Amino acid sequence: MKRSLLFAIFASFFLFGLLLIPLDGVIDNTYVFFFGRFHPLILHLPIGALVVLALMELVNAVFEKIDLEAACKLILWFSVVTILPTTLLGFMLGSNGSYDDELVNTHKWLGWLTALVCVWLVVIRNKKTAPNSSGVTSFYKIFLVVNVVFLTLAGHYGGYLTHGEDYLIQYMPPPMKSVLNIQEEAEYLVINSESDPTSKEAVYYKDQIQPILETYCYECHGEKKQKGEMRLDKLHWDMTNGSDAERWHAALNVINLGEMPPKKKQQLSDTERRAVVSWISENLDLAAKAKQKDNQNVIRRLTKKQYTNTLNELLQVSVNFGEVLPDDGKSKMGIFGEKNHNDLRIRSKRLSSLATKIIDFCFSVIKLDKIFASKPSGAPDKFIMFLEKLFINLA
Repeated sequence: MKRSLLFAIFASFFLFGLLLIPLDGVIDNTYVFFFGRFHPLILHLPIGALVVLALMELVNAVFEKIDLEAACKLILWFSVVTILPTTLLGFMLGSNGSYDDELVNTHKWLGWLTALVCVWLVVIRNKKTAPNSSGVTSFYKIFLVVNVVFLTLAGHYGGYLTHGEDYLIQYMPPPMKSVLNIQEEAEYLVINSESDPTSKEAVYYKDQIQPILETYCYECHGEKKQKGEMRLDKLHWDMTNGSDAERWHAALNVINLGEMPPKKKQQLSDTERRAVVSWISENLDLAAKAKQKDNQNVIRRLTKKQYTNTLNELLQVSVNFGEVLPDDGKSKMGIFGEKNHNDLRIRSKRLSSLATKIIDFCFSVIKLDKIFASKPSGAPDKFIMFLEKLFINLA
């Protein structure tokens, strides 16, 4: 009993010490990241052991003639011995800061509580219902059930981190989704938006700005890691005609707050920082001015989802028309709005241009020329005007 108690106290101090490990990407050590990658490999050991322990304790309680006392003790100790390094490697893996903050924090606490309860189960189990009895107390049974619940939830959120939220339902048969009331995500075709890569602005970004971002930012916000769900290597340089102005605005805020790069990472020189901040600020200003010019027909813009659903319903197609629009954000720029999209605006000139692109796309994909074959020559133009009026009415 004394040895179990001393071990539980020592293990508890160890677990509390793990809470000092930051999970925000401050740690930059390849050895830590390397060993952390073994967390998904060994975590199955304590998971399997704890599930087997719960089943064996149930059998031992129901069928008293079957003596599983020694086996239960062995499996419990195996669970404890394997769950401690599993928890350590989990903290090491999460320290690179490449996971969703909310999800990894939830998974961290559930996994940590599972380990803590598991450690103290060793002590609680030694207390019997009677001096010469082999039966365990109700207190132990309650803690074992609680531990299995923590384990299940920790595994659930761990699966989210590793495979994504739709991993289990991705290939679920439609009838089963209907019974469980799971909405299917629509699969859309994508409209490509291209800009001139040889323009003076594009060349300046490629030669002057992108190398700085590649040196200091892509490690945490690139292809392999997207800290804070921010990926900079895919942002379009054209903030006026592109759809990434809101993301550039978010990146500028982080840079101005001194949060990017992190303090323990290699820092930009003053010249480099000024160049990046000035470039983003100037292009955001140009984008804002382009969207805020006076125009007689200024309307509230539909959200990207509303816009896509409207056109898909109208044209009876499945195309992600909203892909070419700016993100639905909350910045002070006129293209994004100030409060819950109440001020989100788009001009009829831009609508007309976008409607023209949609018509061109429809001609190539669903052969609208057959629809207008028997109509007057001005039918497509009238259809564009109809789209504009439709959006004005819906706004």
